[in-house]
Amino acid sequence: MNERITETVKHLASSTMSTGASGTTIATEYVAATDLQQLLGVCILGDQASGTIDFVLQQATSSAGAGSKTLKAATQLGASASANDNDIVIITVDAGDFDQANEFNYARGLITFGATTAAYADIELFGLALRGPVSQSTWVAETKV
Repeated sequence: MNERITETVKHLASSTMSTGASGTTIATEYVAATDLQQLLGVCILGDQASGTIDFVLQQATSSAGAGSKTLKAATQLGASASANDNDIVIITVDAGDFDQANEFNYARGLITFGATTAAYADIELFGLALRGPVSQSTWVAETKV
């Protein structure tokens, strides 16, 4: 294999690093997943209070989120003050995990804060292309070492 990871993996979306109280959500925009072998969702947790965070990858039939439903989830993260401080949670899904028969071709990452006190989190979405190379414009910089 002569391809670099930056030629096959594309950064698709980010949320804004955010804090949230109980019931608050942050999410990426919905991205097209039709040209992907795999989707990788990364949830970056900061210093957690005593509440919880649910991290979900959702699928939908449009970029507006029509018919959204859960692909995979990691729930009840950070149930105590230090249980998940500064952790990174990764969820991967294969193209076959999507409800393709009903044209669920879009995906997003979603965090729901279940804490009564603030927590801190971010979402990044990456995709492994069916065919490479992907556009290099999605990466800030690539340095050969």
